[in-house]
Amino acid sequence: MAADFLSWEQLPEGAGKESPGQQLKSEEEISRYAVDEKMPELDRALLFLRQGYEVQQRKAIDSLAALVRARGRAAFDALRGPLEAALDALEDDAEVAAAEAWATVARERLMPPQDLAECLLPPALAALRDGPEGGAREVCDAWLAVLLELLPVLPREATLSEVVPLALAKGQVDCGVASRVLCCRLLGALTPWLGRADVEAGYATKVVALCQDTDYQVRVAACQQLPALARCLGDDGLKGQLLGELTQLLEDEEPQVRAAALATLADAAARAGPELRRAALLPLVRRHMQPLELEPPVQRALAGLFPALMEAVHAELAPGDVALFYGCFRHLAARPDAALRRAAAGALPRLMAAPLPGATAAYLADTWADLAADCDDEVRARIAASMPQLPALLGPTEAGRLLRRPLAAALGGGAGPVRDAALAGLADVMGALFGMEEPQREALGADLHCALVTMRAGLGCNWRAQLALARAFPAFPALLPGDAVHDQWTPYAMGLLVSGAHRVKPAAAAGLAAFLRAARRDRQRTETFTRCVRELARGRGCWARLGFLQFAAAAARRFSARFFKSTCWT
Repeated sequence: MAADFLSWEQLPEGAGKESPGQQLKSEEEISRYAVDEKMPELDRALLFLRQGYEVQQRKAIDSLAALVRARGRAAFDALRGPLEAALDALEDDAEVAAAEAWATVARERLMPPQDLAECLLPPALAALRDGPEGGAREVCDAWLAVLLELLPVLPREATLSEVVPLALAKGQVDCGVASRVLCCRLLGALTPWLGRADVEAGYATKVVALCQDTDYQVRVAACQQLPALARCLGDDGLKGQLLGELTQLLEDEEPQVRAAALATLADAAARAGPELRRAALLPLVRRHMQPLELEPPVQRALAGLFPALMEAVHAELAPGDVALFYGCFRHLAARPDAALRRAAAGALPRLMAAPLPGATAAYLADTWADLAADCDDEVRARIAASMPQLPALLGPTEAGRLLRRPLAAALGGGAGPVRDAALAGLADVMGALFGMEEPQREALGADLHCALVTMRAGLGCNWRAQLALARAFPAFPALLPGDAVHDQWTPYAMGLLVSGAHRVKPAAAAGLAAFLRAARRDRQRTETFTRCVRELARGRGCWARLGFLQFAAAAARRFSARFFKSTCWT
C-alpha cells in the first residue's frame, strides 16, 4: 500500500510555522534575564541566588569556588545566607554541587586553616547529622567529602570534641546500615590525624566491634579501616587487637567481606615487621593459594592483589612457596570468569617485573601468551599495554619470540581498545627489539609490516591513532624491510604532512626525516628527497609548503649540518 503524502500546496495556510510569540521572547522576559555585563562577579552571584531563575542560581553555585579563590572569606560570608535560602528551594543535585565547590575550597586551601574550620565544619557536620537516613545518599557523600578535606587542617581539639562524637553516634546499634557504614568511614579517615593514645582511648574498640556487625556492608566498611588502624597502633596493636579480627574476616561467610579482608592482609603484610609477617601473616597468605576453593569475588580480589601480596612476603618465602604461588596465579588467569582474567591481566606485568626468589619473568611467559590471545577485548588491551616492558624483562630475543603473534594480532585485528593500547607503546617495543638476532628480526618485521598495513587501512580519520602510529615511524627502519619502508610508509608520511590533522604533522615530519636518513640505497634517498621538494616545497597548497618546513626542521635535527647546507632544498 503506497504511503500518502501531502504536497506543499495541500498544506493548511501557516502550517509548519511558529507564531511570533513562539519564536521570540517578550521584552519583559528579556529584562528578567538581562544582567549588567559590568556587574562584579560576586554581586552577580548574589543577585542570582536571591532572585534569579533556577538556571541562574545553578550558575552561581558553580562559581562558588572561583569567587572564594578571588575574594577569600569575604566572599563566603556574603554568599552563605543567600546560598542556604536558595538551596531550600532547589533539588538535591544543587546541594551536591555546592558541597563539591566547598570541597574544592578545602582541598585547594583557598582560605586560611582557621577560616576553613570556622566556615565549612558546621555545615558539613549538620548535613552528616541528618544523613544518610535523613537525606539523600548523594548529599551525605558530598558533605562527607568536604569533611575529609577539612581533617588535615582541623585542630586536634575540634576533631576530638566534634567529629569523633558524631562518628560514634552514627555507629550505634539502633542506627541504620548506612549510618553505621558512615561511622566506619569517618573513624578510618580520622585515624591518620590523631595519635595512638587518642585512637585507643576514643574508638579503636568500636572499629573492632563493627567488624562483627550483623550486616555484611558494615563489616566490609569496618574491614577497610583496619589498615589505617594498624598503621596507627603499630605491630603491637596489630598483633594484640587486630590480627584475630582479621583472621575471622578472612573466613567470613560473605565473599565481599573476605575480599576486603584480603586487601587488609596485603597492607598489613607490607607494613608489619619480619617476625610478625613470617609467624602470623605468611600462613594466612598461603591459606588462600587454593583458587578453586574461593568464590569469584574473592578470586578477583586475590588476582588484583597478587603483586602486592608477593612483594610483601617476598623476603620470608620458603623454597616451596614459589611453585605454590605461581601455580595459584596461573589457575586464576585461566578461569572462565572474564572479570577475573581482566584482574589477572592487570596484575601480570607487575608480577613479572618482580619475580619471586628462584624464578624469572619467563616463568609466567606462557600465562602472558594465553592472555594475549584471550577472547575478551579488555584482557587483550591490558596485555597489549604491557608489551613495551617485555624486552627489558625477557631480553630482545625471547621477547621477540613471545611478541611476534600477539603484537601483529593486536595491531591488525581491528579491535579499538586493543589496537590503541598496542599503538601507544609501539615505538618503544620496536626500538627495544632491535637487538634480536637477524633471522628472527626479519620474520618479526615481515609479520609486523603486514599487520601495520592492515591497521592503516582501517584508521580512517582517527587522528589520535594516526598520531600514535606516526610517533612510531622513527623505529620502523630498525625492524621493517627497507623496501617496504620506502614504498609503503614514505608516501603515507608525506600524505599525513599534506592532509593530516595539525597535531599529526610534526610526528609525520620526524618520521619522514627518519625514513630519509635510514634509506640504504642512493636511489631511494634521492627519490624521497626529490618527491619532498616537488610535492611539498613546490606544492600548490599552503599546507604542503608548511609541511615541507616541518620536514626541513626535522631533517636538520637528524642530519649533519654539512649535509643540510650542501643539499639543494629548492
